Amino acid sequence: MSSGTFGPRHRWYVSILIALVTVVSLSAGGLRGGSNAHAAGAPAAIKVVPGWPGGITVYKGRYRLTNSSDPSFAKSGMLTVFTRVVPHQPKPQMSGILSLYADSGTNVLYLSHFTTTGTKLSANVTLGIYTGPEIGKFVVTMHQGAELVANFVPVLGGSTVKIQFTRFSKNPHP
Repeated sequence: MSSGTFGPRHRWYVSILIALVTVVSLSAGGLRGGSNAHAAGAPAAIKVVPGWPGGITVYKGRYRLTNSSDPSFAKSGMLTVFTRVVPHQPKPQMSGILSLYADSGTNVLYLSHFTTTGTKLSANVTLGIYTGPEIGKFVVTMHQGAELVANFVPVLGGSTVKIQFTRFSKNPHP
């Protein structure tokens, strides 16, 4: 038998393999996909929940930037986390203002839409005001006591910047 041709024995193995794949596929919900993904052994979809665990009291206050992986993004700065009343929302919503100072100038960014996805805490980052264009995500990688470490992930590509903060006041007002 030359390479590239199937003999009777190979055809038998292939037909058994096809039958086995068909049986497994049909018993797992066939090719219908999403509605039976959990039955096929795939993990259930992770739910996105508004807010961050523990509520505002865990995060509210003013934080000083202690480190940035990219000095052109920020050499120093401040993060203020607070609540605000949002029309058509049953309770005040978490918000934040991130002031970053670099050699090129000052950037004021607004954090909104705080969400929890599985164990990931994130917020949308807009330029200047709540209704400004979304420029990235603020993704918390560590929060322990007064220490908060996050990644700024730009929407339009570019490098992720790791930023570290230390809370110096639980009061968001100066």
